[in-house]
Amino acid sequence: MRSARHFDKSPKVAPTQFIPVVTNQNPEDLQYFTWSLIPPFSQTGKPDFKMSTFNATIERLDNSPLWKPLLGKKHCAIITSGFYDWKYDDPIKKKGPHPHYIHQAGSKYTFMAGLWSEWVNKETGEIIPSCTMITLPANEMMSKIHNTKARMPAFLDENSYKLWIDNQLPLSEKMKCIEPVENDFLEAVEVAKVG
Repeated sequence: MRSARHFDKSPKVAPTQFIPVVTNQNPEDLQYFTWSLIPPFSQTGKPDFKMSTFNATIERLDNSPLWKPLLGKKHCAIITSGFYDWKYDDPIKKKGPHPHYIHQAGSKYTFMAGLWSEWVNKETGEIIPSCTMITLPANEMMSKIHNTKARMPAFLDENSYKLWIDNQLPLSEKMKCIEPVENDFLEAVEVAKVG
C-alpha cells in the first residue's frame, strides 16, 4: 500500500521514503520518519529489502521480537491525505491492475496506526527514526480492492489517533483503537494512474 501525502510536493510515497507521523513522545509535533522500520541490529541504518518492515501485521504485534518491544511504548499515527491500492483482474498473477485512491470519508486527513523506533549509529551517535504501519484483515470494502491478500491499514479517526499515542492510556485500551473500521469509513475512487 502506498501512502499519498498532502504535506509536501510529492504526490505519493513508497516504503523506505519519509512519511509524516505524530508520536507518543512528541504528540504536538509533525515529524518525518523513514517508512520501513530499521531494526536495532541493523549494520547500516537503512531499510533492508531482505526484511519487510514497512508493515506490521496485527496478528504478530505481541509475539514478534521486532514489534513486541515497541508495543505500548513507541506508538505513532501516520497522517496522510489518503493512500493508493490496486485491484487486480487476476489477483493471483497480479495482472490487470486498477489503481484506487482511498481516504477517510468526509475528512481532510487519513490516520493510520503505527509503531516507531530510533536506530543509533554507535560510532557517530547519529539517530535515524523510522516507523512501520500496522495492518489487519480487510473489511468487505477493502477486500474487494486489495484482492491479493485482503489486508488494510489499521485506521484511526481524529479521536482514536490521540488515544493511540496517549502515554497515560493502558495498552489494552489502545488496542481497541485499531479494530476494523466499518465499510463506510472510507471512500475509494479508481484512478487512471498513481500520482
